[in-house]
Amino acid sequence: MHPDNQDYFDFNEVNELPEDFSSKKKECSHCGKSISVNSIFCLFCGERVSPKRKGNWLILVPLLILIIAFLFWIFIL
Repeated sequence: MHPDNQDYFDFNEVNELPEDFSSKKKECSHCGKSISVNSIFCLFCGERVSPKRKGNWLILVPLLILIIAFLFWIFIL
């Protein structure tokens, strides 16, 4: 354990984090600290800050199946 009983990675004592070099910032929706717009997780609270990918595959897969079935019907039958 560290002699001062502090965590080794204590971000409260770091003056400059790697993401501080980015000019575009946004506010973490969980803790309110300033983070890079490219962040997936907040460096301060660890929560996910990027939007989750929507289920576009729920639309694309059935559409592709319909297109393949239509092409099969036209060219094979």
